[in-house]
Amino acid sequence: MKSIQFILSLLAFVVLFSACKNETEDLDIDYGYDYFPITLNHSITYQIDSTVYDEFADTVYTVSSQVKEIIADTTTDLEGRPQVRIERYVRPNENTAWEDVIPRVWYAVRSETEAERVEENLRFLKLSFPVDESRKWKGNTYIDTQAEEWAYLNDWQYQYQDIGVSQTINGQNFDNTVTVLQNDYANLQQRLYGKEVYAKNVGLVYKESMNLQLNASSLPPLETDPWPARANLGYHIVWQILDFE
Repeated sequence: MKSIQFILSLLAFVVLFSACKNETEDLDIDYGYDYFPITLNHSITYQIDSTVYDEFADTVYTVSSQVKEIIADTTTDLEGRPQVRIERYVRPNENTAWEDVIPRVWYAVRSETEAERVEENLRFLKLSFPVDESRKWKGNTYIDTQAEEWAYLNDWQYQYQDIGVSQTINGQNFDNTVTVLQNDYANLQQRLYGKEVYAKNVGLVYKESMNLQLNASSLPPLETDPWPARANLGYHIVWQILDFE
């Protein structure tokens, strides 16, 4: 009888120890929430440079602007979840004061499992938690890609790269970043690309996107005529952080 009681006591101890060990391990997990700050009054300013390929005018032109995003308030979304309201100011250059710009409003939600942004009524799943290189997700799943203007966003599979690495963006060094590769597709006629870089306790510090086409009777090989120079329709946009508070 004593031996049975001893075995039962030993099993109970093992179960209790295992539960405590798992609880401790869970507490030690860095889910990566700090890559997507939602602190009130947190702000980031970006330099945005766009190259636009106009097939109809047969020209290529560039457009530059600066954007300042401020987390201005906390609210609740239609699903009853806490969200932050982002006031987004756009100016052509530093010669225009931010105070003279009327902001547009975007929204963001950071839950235990994902980070979302609503940008001009398009809802993107920007990050998936915990941050891990094996993690992949459909970042554009809430977008109606049956609509012609958003068809190019269909079936993009986001994935993490370079977790925790130091990167220098626009002359500024960030000790801990993660890269989200959203899409990297190319053939002779189309180029789709999306990449975002997030820095811990800062947020988005770099973004690059391409939606390009070559409409022509003949399609030269990529080796001699690579993207994006071969394009005659679409855009190539680069965001780079200027400042943050």
